[in-house]
Amino acid sequence: MKKLIVLILLPISIFCQVTDIDNNTYQTTIINGTEWMAENLRVTRFNDGQVIPNVTSDNLWGSLTTPAYCFPLNDSTNDLIYGKIYNNYAASNQSNICPVGWRVPTIYEIQELISYVDSIYPNNAAYHLKSTTDWANGDNGLNTFGFNAKPHGFRSPSFNMFGTNFNLWGVTLDSTNGPPPYTTAYGVYHTSTDNNIYTSIWPRSNGEGLRCIKESCVSSVTIYDSVTVYDTITYYDSVIVYDTITYYDTTYISVSDTLYIDITVTGITNISNTLSVYPNPVSDVVIIDNGNYSAMSNYSLIIINSLSQQVFSSQINTQQFQIPVSTLGAEGTYFIQIFDGNNNLVTTKYLVLN
Repeated sequence: MKKLIVLILLPISIFCQVTDIDNNTYQTTIINGTEWMAENLRVTRFNDGQVIPNVTSDNLWGSLTTPAYCFPLNDSTNDLIYGKIYNNYAASNQSNICPVGWRVPTIYEIQELISYVDSIYPNNAAYHLKSTTDWANGDNGLNTFGFNAKPHGFRSPSFNMFGTNFNLWGVTLDSTNGPPPYTTAYGVYHTSTDNNIYTSIWPRSNGEGLRCIKESCVSSVTIYDSVTVYDTITYYDSVIVYDTITYYDTTYISVSDTLYIDITVTGITNISNTLSVYPNPVSDVVIIDNGNYSAMSNYSLIIINSLSQQVFSSQINTQQFQIPVSTLGAEGTYFIQIFDGNNNLVTTKYLVLN
């Protein structure tokens, strides 16, 4: 039996890279529409050029209230494989530790990642996010999504659980903690005792790993249905709403020469999410329901494989397509892409045939 697993992507970006201010280059991966670094951060400066100090002393590390980093076990040879360890003062600094156009994820976005993977592989998210090497006692994962989680351990203020523990800082809006961006020391961790990932609140002086996610940037949005966005979006132009937008967190506005509306939200569906693919898993015929296809005049749908070879193409002129899975090709990764009448990519769904 072939099984089809559908992951929603907005937009698609395969085998990408990003470079930080120190010219470190990182592989990236897209999971459920969010582009993540597939390696831990290794930078030593904020984007404004401010240097982040390397603190080796346990006593000094534990007393800091300013940004700092260290190498796992204070060993620089660990840097390329495991990345650096940062305290929360570095992770949440407004100078931005991530490359331009990227940022530290909120704790909600990390939880969304975990929930998404867990919805496909129940109680097994860590196993599918972990790297295939470098875990102690052979406790490696499958790295199904290219996330490549490595066991860098943590620092509190001494080093702990190197080889058996993966953890990440996340941030969140917290109105009790001062002006934007309001940070609380949340994080997630996995230890080689089960295949789950847990959320915790840590002291800001703790040393944890960092992954960055790519910002979303929208110039003009027309919404025909309800919209859900899981990160911060800057609207440079206009938003036309025919249905509803729901905000689950705080909205604030800052003005330079252009008005930017920065909206942090944790749940709402984009018109692209009216497109659905089922059944899942599938044994013979996959049904692609085009949802609100009356709003998709001159839209087209294609399916490509992981080699970027087109295996299906059609104008969207019907409510549903029913496609025999056998016509798509061998087992592997496929992408359903929707283009508008101007040949702009509207959305992508990521397909895995097993």
